[in-house]
Amino acid sequence: MKDLDGRISKRASIVHGLHLGHRPDELAELYHVSLTTIYNHFNRFKAEGSAGLADKAKSGRPAKATEDYIKLLEATLDIDPQTQGYAFTIWTQAR
Repeated sequence: MKDLDGRISKRASIVHGLHLGHRPDELAELYHVSLTTIYNHFNRFKAEGSAGLADKAKSGRPAKATEDYIKLLEATLDIDPQTQGYAFTIWTQAR
């Protein structure tokens, strides 16, 4: 329950509350989650132990930015735009 990730701590608290005898509907209201979420956390904990409380990897589109691009971007953000001939003084997402 001392995990740095708040989601894991919340899930551990829910499972602990069930262990102490609190009703699932009480915990759902207390933690502002659905009853289904309470049961999902409990079942994952029962099947996988504490490892089941962590988020599962999610699929998605791979990142377009390469590691070299990210390094160049970070270096550029450290430079004052006016020294590069721009009229503005700060970088924005659009710039």
